Amino acid sequence: MSKTSVFGIVKSHSQAEQIVEGLQDAGFPVSEISVLLPDNEGKHDIGHVKATKAPEGATTGGVVGGLIGLGIPEIEAKRYEGKLKSGNYLVAVHAKDGDEEDRAKEIFENGGAEDICTSSMSKAPAEARA
Repeated sequence: MSKTSVFGIVKSHSQAEQIVEGLQDAGFPVSEISVLLPDNEGKHDIGHVKATKAPEGATTGGVVGGLIGLGIPEIEAKRYEGKLKSGNYLVAVHAKDGDEEDRAKEIFENGGAEDICTSSMSKAPAEARA
């Protein structure tokens, strides 16, 4: 089974909130939506999503590692890291099929998100039992 994540960068809290609300209105479960705040903010609720500060790490790659953990490819994670450090927000949502992916991209575009990308994550099939 495969799941696609849609990611985008927004410049303000209100843009992030608008996209989260749009995703919720379109039927995306809260559990499938993530928001990372810029390094200079604490934790907040955006919509009904618990938004967290970009993953902290004193070592190089701390933020990148956290972004990769969300399913973002490494090359994109490095680009997003700089944007988060300069005060932008990252919004992510998991889509279960192509229709949801298209709806999510449209919501991101309508909300003014930049650097919108997708990443497929495949789950390994469960081992067959003899």
